[in-house]
Amino acid sequence: MLLALASLLSGAASPPPWPVNLNWLVAAPARGLFLAAPSRNLAPTAPARNFLRGAPMPFAGDSQPIAPTEKRVLQINFGPQLLTGDAIASILSVTIAAYEGVDADAFALVSGSPSFSGAVVSQAAGPNWVAGVVYRVTAQVQTALGETPVVWFHIACAAVT
Repeated sequence: MLLALASLLSGAASPPPWPVNLNWLVAAPARGLFLAAPSRNLAPTAPARNFLRGAPMPFAGDSQPIAPTEKRVLQINFGPQLLTGDAIASILSVTIAAYEGVDADAFALVSGSPSFSGAVVSQAAGPNWVAGVVYRVTAQVQTALGETPVVWFHIACAAVT
């Protein structure tokens, strides 16, 4: 491998027996190490979609803090995650879990069934929030085009004073 790499770097006429991408060449002269990874096509084969890029689930921001005894209708906007011409067909799930702090019954905060209007999912939640806990609300929908985007946000329960 080093011989083929050396011939490539020196401009020799014979190419190496495998494709080498010089962008992947890493040299560490202090240790005398060379690393070359085989080249691969990094060009996307299909238009990238926001929720299919391999990145974490889209974060919708933090919601206003909530009081321990408050009941609120949470709204999750899927608009940025939908392709042009796509629409929500059904809601797969809406969950609430403790993100920071401890609330063993966080799942019980979901009250009733979720609904949607356009690209916005609504879910009633509370009461019985635990003061000082930050919750993660996660929603997943099925779209008319068969996609299943997921969106999440945080909501903190304000400490009782």
